Amino acid sequence: MEFSSGRLLGSLTFLALVLTVVLADPLVPALIIFGDSVVDVGNNNNLSTVIKANFPPYGRDFVNHKPTGRFCNGKLATDFTAEYLGFTKYPPAYLSQEASGKNLLTGVNFASAASGFYDPTAQLYNSISLTQQLNNYKAYQSKVVNLVGQTKANAIFSGGIHLLSAGSSDFIQNYYITPLATIYTPDQFSDILIRSYSTFIQNLYGLGARRIGVTSLPPTGCLPAAITLFGLGSNNCVTRLNGDAISFNKKLTSTSQSLQTRLPDLRLVVFDIFQPLLDMVTKPSDNGFMESRRACCGTGTLETSVLCNARSIGTCNNVTGYVFWDGFHPSEAANEVLAGDLLQQGFPLIIYVTLVMCMAISEEILEPVLDIKDPKLEVVSAVMSELKVTGTNLTATWNMTLLVTNRSHKLGMNFDIQAFVYCGPKDYYMLTMLFKTIGVRSKDIGSAGG
Repeated sequence: MEFSSGRLLGSLTFLALVLTVVLADPLVPALIIFGDSVVDVGNNNNLSTVIKANFPPYGRDFVNHKPTGRFCNGKLATDFTAEYLGFTKYPPAYLSQEASGKNLLTGVNFASAASGFYDPTAQLYNSISLTQQLNNYKAYQSKVVNLVGQTKANAIFSGGIHLLSAGSSDFIQNYYITPLATIYTPDQFSDILIRSYSTFIQNLYGLGARRIGVTSLPPTGCLPAAITLFGLGSNNCVTRLNGDAISFNKKLTSTSQSLQTRLPDLRLVVFDIFQPLLDMVTKPSDNGFMESRRACCGTGTLETSVLCNARSIGTCNNVTGYVFWDGFHPSEAANEVLAGDLLQQGFPLIIYVTLVMCMAISEEILEPVLDIKDPKLEVVSAVMSELKVTGTNLTATWNMTLLVTNRSHKLGMNFDIQAFVYCGPKDYYMLTMLFKTIGVRSKDIGSAGG
């Protein structure tokens, strides 16, 4: 039986494949996190380090109003991300009692405050280096395999999203305040960090991870403590530090693009948090904030970790108008803004999984439309051409090349798909796939065997 291109185009005019799902399960099987204090949820709590946050006023606005080890008054950006993805629980700290049994199956958090791409940074503060975090991940994989078997475990590792946040501590808590600055230029030091990053991603890929997101450096020169320490009395962002961050971020992006090209099936996204946070700092009122130079805790100019405590004088009563909670870390309100940006930029990590799911469902729907028996769809390529964000609503347009085959012929199809994701309450997510007729191009490319 031959495919009729004319019939296909005509039929697609009336075809709208709409899939609405009230999800009992998250959009991805697991969320796994590595990195530093920006994403640490308590792994440092029982370490012999001064870099921890398991005491008040940390956590005062968290869901249980208790400190957990998060360097924030409430939720981290990754907590919001977990909610947006449909998880009902946040990935637990790997070293906590919660990281056991079935809780492991939806991901864990390996991050450790004061860790970085450069292992000696973690060693300075007795925190958990990225190298050790990766070793912990290997041990975690063994536990998951024991729980569900190798096949299901592999699906969790390859389908889960792996997030990495590192680099700030390497510069702020190491390079700028140690003799390293007399040994390496900022450019040379960033090269060392990038090599460590590349090795980490390749090792993670070797362990089965295929969907990885890494955050850029923030505008480190705009952190309240950085302005106090390196601003020479000014209240403005430190241009030199921001310049180093921009230079590093360019290398991070180019290295990530190279890795994605070289490693088959890898989806590696660099999340730009530099610009969103810079916008909040330089234009606070435009983003719903009133204060961006001072943090909420204490004087707001330096305090973090043990210096941000219940006796800190001057801690604000209402942190919602503050970009920063302590001298180095964003407030929950700022984290919510950053999480929206993470979701927008991380759309390729999420939607491809869903597209494959929708393709499988669409085969039955396409059979009567195309007037063919047993149609099979294969995603050849998918490139996002447009993304619109309205509140928590995301609409993405993808240009896709699909291969439709049956036992006798195959047809290449190139058209636009519009995907709409509504992120509502934690337990309700709506996903809609609409096959649009605009820009549809099809070509009969011969028999299935040819």
